[in-house]
Amino acid sequence: MSLTPRSRILAVDFGDSRTGLAGTDWTGAITVPLPRIDSRDPEHVVAQIVALCAERDAQAIVVGMPLTVDGTVGERAEKTGEFVARLGSWQEEHPAQRHQGLKKRMVSKDATRRT
Repeated sequence: MSLTPRSRILAVDFGDSRTGLAGTDWTGAITVPLPRIDSRDPEHVVAQIVALCAERDAQAIVVGMPLTVDGTVGERAEKTGEFVARLGSWQEEHPAQRHQGLKKRMVSKDATRRT
């Protein structure tokens, strides 16, 4: 599956106790805020995100990578990277609840390469 200008994308700002969310509308051009997830349990956050992807028919997830001011990976970015890995492997661990439109490769470490 490849992304098109009309692909629905879910944006995630992962945090220790709150995770912010935004998503594109059906045109793929307008971003709208979504209710945040208030949880300290990463597994719960992942399950909520996967459910939201199915509900919104999202084709990709973009996770913000909080690099330090000089562009290096700090403690917060390491935690976010661990979360991204957990999100990417969630579908393999829960095949009955998998959202078919969301591919594991769409949840990738590409975001960590951007500065």
